[in-house]
Amino acid sequence: MKKLIIFIMVEIVSINCNNLLMDVYNERWKSQQEGQESPRVSICNVREKCTIYSGFLTGTAFDREGISKVEVSLDNGPYVEAKGSTNWKFQLPVGVNTWKIGTLHTVKVRATNLRGNISEEIVLSIRKGMNKDINGDGYEDLVVGNKSGKVFIFHSSGSEGILVENAASATKIISSSDGVYFGSSVTMGDLNGDGYADVVVSDFGYSSASGRAYVFHSSGDSGITMAR
Repeated sequence: MKKLIIFIMVEIVSINCNNLLMDVYNERWKSQQEGQESPRVSICNVREKCTIYSGFLTGTAFDREGISKVEVSLDNGPYVEAKGSTNWKFQLPVGVNTWKIGTLHTVKVRATNLRGNISEEIVLSIRKGMNKDINGDGYEDLVVGNKSGKVFIFHSSGSEGILVENAASATKIISSSDGVYFGSSVTMGDLNGDGYADVVVSDFGYSSASGRAYVFHSSGDSGITMAR
């Protein structure tokens, strides 16, 4: 008699579990039909506990009903709307509020769909690095000088990195007629606090080796547009 009772109890539990799973499935199906499913959002150009070398956060958001807005909170501050929706971009603090190199920060991101449903919050802890993003697409660019009187600027192709394979295909070439030492050394950094990386080029052979440094400011999303 005891064995029979145990067998019956197991069967009852099994039936109840199946019913529970069916209820969950039905609720999820119902939510999808009514547009109650939450949107999804991601940050593409930096990961948890990594260093960001740009003045911008970039990412994507998705919802079958469409994305209304993406919002970002920095260091537990208020949420501020990002630029764009399915592909979004958010500028980090500029001017006197520019994050100092090496400082740690908390980033939160959320998305809202057209029905007003809000995604799960993404929270990252990141470190600020030297700004090397000349055109503000969220990814590091590359500057090369070779003591030939020329400096070559290569823009990143996003998460795929630098795709070109030769100097002639550089995004921008800056030339000098002063001598072959222009471009003997180069560096990048946001010198004017606008969120975009600028380029500094040295020419140690200028004026009988007295030397000179040239600063090329980024023009925003188009990068360096001025020539020597």
